[in-house]
Amino acid sequence: MCETLSDHRLSVAKDFVHTMIVVDDQASYEDGSDVAVAGAEITAKPSRRAAKETRSDDENQKRIEHRLNVEALTKSAFEHGLVCSVLRPTKNEDVTSSVVRASERVDIVSLDWELFDDKGDIALGLLKRIMMRDAEVNGRLRLVSIYTGDTGRAEILKKIHESFDQTERDERRLTLRDDDIISNDGLRIICLTKAHGRTLTGEAKRFQVAEKDLPERLLREFSDFPNGGLLSNVALAAVASIRRTAHHVVNRFNRTMDGPFLHHRATIAMSEDSGSYALGIIMGELKNAVIHDNVVRRYTGDDAVRRRVAEAFGGSNKRSITYGQSENQKNIEFNQKQAQAMFVDGLRKFAEGNDKPGGFPGKNNLPRLSRCLTSFFEDGTTESSRAQQEFAFLTTVRSHPANPSIKRGDVIPELGLGTIVFIEGTDEYLLCIQASCDSVRVESNSPFVFARLTATRDDKPEFIVPIQDGDAYAGLDVVQRAYTKLLALHFMPDASTGTVLAEKLEVDGVIVGYRFPAIGEDGQCVMKNLRWVADIKRRRVLRTVQRLAQEMGRIGFDEFEPFRKQSSN
Repeated sequence: MCETLSDHRLSVAKDFVHTMIVVDDQASYEDGSDVAVAGAEITAKPSRRAAKETRSDDENQKRIEHRLNVEALTKSAFEHGLVCSVLRPTKNEDVTSSVVRASERVDIVSLDWELFDDKGDIALGLLKRIMMRDAEVNGRLRLVSIYTGDTGRAEILKKIHESFDQTERDERRLTLRDDDIISNDGLRIICLTKAHGRTLTGEAKRFQVAEKDLPERLLREFSDFPNGGLLSNVALAAVASIRRTAHHVVNRFNRTMDGPFLHHRATIAMSEDSGSYALGIIMGELKNAVIHDNVVRRYTGDDAVRRRVAEAFGGSNKRSITYGQSENQKNIEFNQKQAQAMFVDGLRKFAEGNDKPGGFPGKNNLPRLSRCLTSFFEDGTTESSRAQQEFAFLTTVRSHPANPSIKRGDVIPELGLGTIVFIEGTDEYLLCIQASCDSVRVESNSPFVFARLTATRDDKPEFIVPIQDGDAYAGLDVVQRAYTKLLALHFMPDASTGTVLAEKLEVDGVIVGYRFPAIGEDGQCVMKNLRWVADIKRRRVLRTVQRLAQEMGRIGFDEFEPFRKQSSN
């Protein structure tokens, strides 16, 4: 059984990681045993011939230190379930495009630092192109290993970090640490030393790896990706499970299923809905595969929770939760056993037990504590609040301007049920509650219905939406008696799609957002443009619409006042 969360991460990484590519100009199937190095000590001024021999010895030494044994590497990779491809470029050959394209399909990239004695220029160019491509798709989980005969590991990492200007570092939060470089979007860069020609000692020895040990080491390094935790284990395990079952699912949905699907499409009122129906069935099969692999039980079960809580202590004996108002905050210190019991058994059951920390609140104050449990895993209430907002955002929002496909302009937002916009130049937000069937096949200038929203500091907002390009979040609530303040605005549909499409907002050719222009019934603009904020997940917005409908459907009539009060008690 795994003893720590790190063990879980390694187990998940071994399931998830399938491929790696290695670029090295010294790659060879030779083991290097035919290369001899002279070790004679020179005590007198060497002759020209001796100097030439010495230079030859130096070249042989360098060849040993920088060579790559392809056979040992690939054999070990296969034993660990990795498909490993090795590229040995020739001098003056531009392999950048091919390596970047391949990197889009692989999990681990390993680059030699000095390709043709260029002091790292080619490797750094490759690294930057790979990072640029990853940034275009909003980042990805990426391990890049510099695997080199050079021993200046710290200098190499420093050179990589300093090759980016301050703006680039800030945008991706590129951070140079003692052992690696990390970013805010899943990138991790490490530097390992080849194990030929010399034996390193001290701290440097920890980063010296032979080819036969490289695949396992890279798997371990991959499992130590930035901000890895319990839910990231679930995500990786779920994707790995889907990968395993993908071929089976594709085979089940063969051409014999086309007839029933088209039958369904031809007999429903909204034929466009058939695509979502088909996708839902396929996603259901994939979800079943994840369930059958016991991913949830293995990686979010009681044992996994205990490991995550234990990791939060970081070797300390105590960890605290702060709750209450700023002027009357209280601090509760938990030991590891108490914290594990609370998060495994639940707050209420834990409160009924006997092993509680000092200062633990009574039943009446439990709701206050329950709102602050996230602070156990964060340093400070600000970080805790942001973590809760981001999690709520993930459960609320279906699409937003920072989505890669939308940011690139590949997908254009459509106005419909669940679209949230704000009126430019104001602080007023609107939620589109137009029925889905009335948002498609729109042929002319048509009205769309909106409910008014208001920004709130309440700790339980109706919606959490991204602002400032996803760097911050805002809480929104439906205004009181919202059904009395509904707003109908007119829009012109796109002739080719029959839907209302957003307009791109561009600065210097870069998309910075989208908006929907509202018009009057006569085609004249009646108000400022509506800036697109997000599209809410369907079930969340349907719940809001249902509540509005219930408010509108209340039955009011006159009755004998004493009896009315009596019936309400």
